[in-house]
Amino acid sequence: MVLTVSLAISLCGPPAQAAPAPPEAADAPLAEAWVTLEEAADLHRLEQAALSLDGVAGDRVRAIGALETFEALERAGFTVEVVARDHRLGPPEADGYHSTEAVLFTLEDLARDYPERATLVDLGESVGGRDLVALRIDRGPVRVRLLGTYHGNETSSTEVALATARLLLDMEPIPDLEVWLMPLVNPDGHAAGSRYNDNGIDLNRNHDYEWSPDEFRSGDGPFTEPETRAVRDLTTYSSFMSGLTMHSGALCIGYSWGFTSEPAADEEAFLELHDVYGEANGFPGFDEVGIGYSTWGDTNDWAYGRHGTLDFTVEISTPYSPPEGALPAYVANHWSSIEAFLRTRPTLQGTVVDAQDGTPLEASITPEGRRPSLAGSDGVFARLLVEESGLLTVSAPGYRSEQIPWEAHDEAPLWLDVELEPTDLVDLRPDPPLLPWQELPVAFALAGVEDPQIQLWRPGYPTHTLARVGDVWPVVTSRLAPGPWGITTSQGSSPRALFVEPWQQGPALTRVEWKGDRLEVEGQGFGRGSRAWVLGGAKRGLTPCPVLEESSIGLILDASEAAGLEGPVDLLVFTDGAQLVALELEHLLAELSDSGEDGGRDQGQPAEGVTVGGWGCDVSQGAGAVLAMLGLLSATLRRRRSRGPR
Repeated sequence: MVLTVSLAISLCGPPAQAAPAPPEAADAPLAEAWVTLEEAADLHRLEQAALSLDGVAGDRVRAIGALETFEALERAGFTVEVVARDHRLGPPEADGYHSTEAVLFTLEDLARDYPERATLVDLGESVGGRDLVALRIDRGPVRVRLLGTYHGNETSSTEVALATARLLLDMEPIPDLEVWLMPLVNPDGHAAGSRYNDNGIDLNRNHDYEWSPDEFRSGDGPFTEPETRAVRDLTTYSSFMSGLTMHSGALCIGYSWGFTSEPAADEEAFLELHDVYGEANGFPGFDEVGIGYSTWGDTNDWAYGRHGTLDFTVEISTPYSPPEGALPAYVANHWSSIEAFLRTRPTLQGTVVDAQDGTPLEASITPEGRRPSLAGSDGVFARLLVEESGLLTVSAPGYRSEQIPWEAHDEAPLWLDVELEPTDLVDLRPDPPLLPWQELPVAFALAGVEDPQIQLWRPGYPTHTLARVGDVWPVVTSRLAPGPWGITTSQGSSPRALFVEPWQQGPALTRVEWKGDRLEVEGQGFGRGSRAWVLGGAKRGLTPCPVLEESSIGLILDASEAAGLEGPVDLLVFTDGAQLVALELEHLLAELSDSGEDGGRDQGQPAEGVTVGGWGCDVSQGAGAVLAMLGLLSATLRRRRSRGPR
């Protein structure tokens, strides 16, 4: 039973992530203006104003804000040139650009035309109900993420990102490369030509690394918006070596840090990629000195600060939307830079696994003197360094860290197969193991744990310290991302022991059934590009279950690798931006392993003790024939089409 706790508690971590009400006057027009700087301190004064800064040209700064704010700046002595009383551009198709719907249809066409190389992945819906979609191109250990249209009025970024997808698929695959493209991070803003999403939030100020409530329209807290959550979810089970986030409003490229002028630990590697992009760019006016103003809670700092991704902001064009006839030149020049960027090989790449059974590990990869990056859910990592040799520390909670000397190869990346020995892994099963996502504190118990404090951790996310209250640990789950969390106590670490339900009502599991070496999963709201894993034993590794067939109401999974896992065993499904879980499958796995079939279970009625939640499938531990369900999926499962705006 989930305990709802009515008490005041102090928890470490960012503010709660409840979806906010739209800001006051979110739909009121905001003006666009150029503000002249007379002295260096003027930029700092502008950064403190209720404005979105969006470009520096010489001694002038482009800004978006209320007319009253610009009038106040004029009274304070600034020279202000208002260029538009309403910064919104309107529908992009009016200027000869792809409409929002056309961008989504083009991605679908590319996935259909290149089925062996391209896969569409649904990541949920925007505030306005439009699909949030990524396109994965090719498979390989070197992963790069390309994002466009954080700001909906920066439509040249959309066009370059979309053209990049087609150009990549029209050429031979780049060896070892896997590219994830999301051309429309902000489809609602794109449809309206607005910088902001339909809640009036600046998505590029809504990430949880150095998020600030003082940034203009940054939201009530980090990751309050479904669009930024989609970017976060895209990254959850992959490890990106590098990334490009495309904007417009200038011609330049910038990188971390945005919130401080202090150089990043990987400054030299940033500069190497920075030069690769800049030197290949064909625009004589391409300015390589960076963005020119401070940002808090932006994509670059989050990607680098949380995941170690060498992520860049590329400003595609000084006009937000250049004339239609100029687009081919912008596409061509930036494609030259993007291709050179994608062809940059890492210094190190490899895998991290459990030394005893080869289970892939989500691990931290820390070169000496540099910031850690992450190996993804499959244990794969890639890292660009400028040094020719050094010492690498590889670590994961519950495992003994390894320090590995390395020396770079001239011709190809140095491949490292790293094995970590388990040390203090423990099998902790919270009661309950699945918590609802909500703003009020809920609590769970841990049998045999008497610690005054414990920690919840997850690779790529802030660690949360919980204080014991009586016999339970209360937590505000809206401060956690949905999905699996590890628990560390004085006894040791238990990976993926606790689950948080999805924040959105939508995708859900309702039935799960074993049939031979397959898992049949039924539910609602499943998206394209679903992924699934089973987790078992104290190691709680992610054993992949490849998706054989999918539809909006179910999945058929290859569970052949699951046989032999020790209980308790859980099923984790990532679909349409939601992370769903079915718990306590261990005795079914034992039957599968022993008999190779379903054991003759009654297929007529759900078993006693099965509890199906609105967002997950929670199976009680003492159930008899758990998950003996009615028939599930027909043999004619079909991919769904884009739902489109609604």
